[in-house]
Amino acid sequence: MKNEYSSLKIFHHKDALDAIECGRHQAPFYIRIKPTNLCNHHCAYCTYGSGENENKTENRDTVVRTDMIPWGKMQEIIQDMSDMGVKAVTFSGGGEPLTYPHILDTVKFIKKHHIELSLISNGQLLSGQIANLFYDAKWVRISFDSPNEDDYTKFRKVSKQAFQQVCGNIRDFAQNKNNDCVLYKLN
Repeated sequence: MKNEYSSLKIFHHKDALDAIECGRHQAPFYIRIKPTNLCNHHCAYCTYGSGENENKTENRDTVVRTDMIPWGKMQEIIQDMSDMGVKAVTFSGGGEPLTYPHILDTVKFIKKHHIELSLISNGQLLSGQIANLFYDAKWVRISFDSPNEDDYTKFRKVSKQAFQQVCGNIRDFAQNKNNDCVLYKLN
């Protein structure tokens, strides 16, 4: 499998490099959107998280956890991306992107504009209609700290039920996703 995270990927886009060298405007190929700071987990190590520990990051106290992109602004952003020629978008945190109340409409709008889609998630909400919309994503990455239930629940300050739900969602997603969708489970 090729390395999707390679720092040499840009060299596959010689025309874009030439445009930049000549001073012509070049739209980004890829944009990462953090639709919300809200999260359903409380990881002690997260920059945006509500978890508490003595090593918390300095900016954690200044993060407004309820901040999110208003639906009208999200539509405008997606339309602008389409008009500019952006090829792909990843939804990530800030918070957990699947807690964004407009995630279903947002993904449908992205697909309507033929922009490739990817996701970085804790996986707990990756089920039902939401999972269906991501089955044909370019890739989905589930942040999964520990395959051990006790450690996982301790790190994330979630219930054992949440751990079981994430495991089930990963299993279901792996079975139902399109063959072209790469599923990463990172720890």
